[in-house]
Amino acid sequence: MIYLIFNYDKLKDRMQQLRYNQVSLAKATNIERVTLNRKINNRIMFKQDEILSIANALDIGSDEIGVYFFTLIVKKR
Repeated sequence: MIYLIFNYDKLKDRMQQLRYNQVSLAKATNIERVTLNRKINNRIMFKQDEILSIANALDIGSDEIGVYFFTLIVKKR
């Protein structure tokens, strides 16, 4: 069986560049810290409004959202 997970390394790098950690980004985007952590760690999926809110906070252009949120990693299990 193949499971698809997303690579959020670029998102994490952008957070670090702008001096955000998960706590501060959660506050800036009105996402619970635990929820944000689960999403960044591929436990649950991001919702569209959360993606837009994070993109806004991190100054990610609409043309770049795919690179930050939809880069796939394929793992066989």
